[in-house]
Amino acid sequence: MFITDLRTHLVSKSNIEKVVKDRIFPNYLPQDEIKPAIVYSDTGSTRNISYQNQGTKIYRIQFNVIDVEYKRAKELAQSIIEIFHCCSGLLGANQILLGRLVNEKDLFENKLHEIAIEFEFEVV
Repeated sequence: MFITDLRTHLVSKSNIEKVVKDRIFPNYLPQDEIKPAIVYSDTGSTRNISYQNQGTKIYRIQFNVIDVEYKRAKELAQSIIEIFHCCSGLLGANQILLGRLVNEKDLFENKLHEIAIEFEFEVV
C-alpha cells in the first residue's frame, strides 16, 4: 500500500530516524506520545484513466510534524520536503512519476508547534 510505503521510506532516512525514531503515526498522534513525532494521512486521492485503462492515481498526503520546539519542528518538516518534493522513482511496489509540495502551514496549539505539509504524488 502506497501510504505505508511512504512511512517505511521516512523511517529509513537517517536524518528522520535519529530525531523521531519510529514515532511516525497514521491519522492521529497517540495521547501522551513523546515528541517530536510525525503524523501522516491521506487527504484525498483521484484516479486518472487513459487509453486502455492505463492510468495514474494522484495521492494527496499530509504530514504533520509535532514538537515542543519550533526550530526542530521546522527542520524536520524541511527534511521531509527535501525527501519528497520533486521525487520520482520506485517506492515499494509503486512507481512515483512525480511528488510535489502543494502546501505548508505553521500551526500552534496546546504549547505544541505543528508544521503541516501537504504533497501530491502521481503514481502508476
